[in-house]
Amino acid sequence: MPQIDFYLLDQQVKDGRLRASCRLCKKIHTLGHTAFVQTPDLEQAKTLDDMLWTFDQSSFVPHGLYDPGRNKTAFPIVIGQQPPSNSGYNVLISLLDTVPEHYEEYPRVVEFVDCTPQDRAQARERYRLYRDRDCILETHEINIF
Repeated sequence: MPQIDFYLLDQQVKDGRLRASCRLCKKIHTLGHTAFVQTPDLEQAKTLDDMLWTFDQSSFVPHGLYDPGRNKTAFPIVIGQQPPSNSGYNVLISLLDTVPEHYEEYPRVVEFVDCTPQDRAQARERYRLYRDRDCILETHEINIF
């Protein structure tokens, strides 16, 4: 079973989960790993795509939107609504409010949790589900800035 990391954001800011995703994507790329970032819709995927171009002026994170017709390993960081099965990515970054389908195909799954009571309650439900499926669970508090 995969390791599931819950990153609890320390404050509520606009696009906090997306900002944290950008930072993690940069680290994943720097370490030579690959990731699929699963978003709930195309609008959020495009927003994250734009943010990855601009969030850090001193670095470049090679990434792209998922295109089923393209080689699935065309970019080390791929963003989309539904990951390809047997994708081979090292990390699944879930921006969903539910447990992603096929999460068990990834060695590591990352969940970012905003600090609102509703987001924390939804995260607790996902945590219980992962725990009941014998996943390795870690929780981290992070500063969004």
